[in-house]
Amino acid sequence: MGTLMVSPNPNQTPLPPVQSNQPPTNPATADLTLNMTTDRLTLEQNEVIQLTLTVANRGGAAVDNVTIQTLLPTGWQLTNTSGLTVSGQSITGMITSVAAGSSAALVLSIRVSGTGTVQAHISGTTPADPDSTPGNGYANGEDDTARVDIRVR
Repeated sequence: MGTLMVSPNPNQTPLPPVQSNQPPTNPATADLTLNMTTDRLTLEQNEVIQLTLTVANRGGAAVDNVTIQTLLPTGWQLTNTSGLTVSGQSITGMITSVAAGSSAALVLSIRVSGTGTVQAHISGTTPADPDSTPGNGYANGEDDTARVDIRVR
């Protein structure tokens, strides 16, 4: 005969729902994050990738004029510059509005000439995101920065 197991909850009383330890959303501020994805991480030289920069607004207020700056490795080229500003390897694009609780994306088509890292950050927005400093660089660890490594075979 095996060991008899006794339930620690013999009357099967339901447990209370788990409560979040996160503070409630402030309806007067935005909370932006930047995410970068690509259709492929490994490709042949001179192939074109689709790079998607997604801005999510987890705050309670909408934002306008979200400016995203992307830095490409040397030799990489943007294949469609419509609506974008290009200065050397730096590309600047804008998302006109991101409502509270939603997201919006900017898609870049890029011809890749070698292995490298693409970096991006939110360089400006109206109103400002209170937990990030727009325009303070690509590698500061804030949630308004993103990077992706691409490998060429």
